[in-house]
Amino acid sequence: GALFKHLQAAKREIERDYPVAVFVAGQPLLFGWTYAFATEILLVFGLTLLVSVLLLWGYFRRVYGVFLPLSGAVVNVIWGLGFAAWAGYNLDPLVLVVPMLITARAISHSVQFVERFYEEYEALGDKDEACIRSMAELLLPGSLGILTDCLGLLTIALATIPVMHKLGIL
Repeated sequence: GALFKHLQAAKREIERDYPVAVFVAGQPLLFGWTYAFATEILLVFGLTLLVSVLLLWGYFRRVYGVFLPLSGAVVNVIWGLGFAAWAGYNLDPLVLVVPMLITARAISHSVQFVERFYEEYEALGDKDEACIRSMAELLLPGSLGILTDCLGLLTIALATIPVMHKLGIL
């Protein structure tokens, strides 16, 4: 943050004293701009969470219809960030949207399972049998969907661009 402020002050000073346009680039500027707009970034995250909750509530009209998919997303975030920290990676601000998309996929898979479970439960009236049938019917397509997601992201890990490689691993 201090380096970002110093570089911005130096840029303004040079542009004030000389008839030139100065363009500054690099990691300190990237992270500096990210910190400068941290409030807006947190606002977007908060609004995204609020919209997700409202959409889940509008679809299921039940607390568990909101809680179950979001709890899966929370576990996804905790494991993902924990793995990133364990592996020694940090999230680059330029690719921060990708973990959000992966979390959205986790919510999507959870919504599909919860919806299928309640369809079976309404038809059968037995929770255990509804759970067994839901898992039996969704196991193969769900596993293939998750495997496809994983292979797509691992393909990105083959890139020679360091940011893309790190993103694919994460």
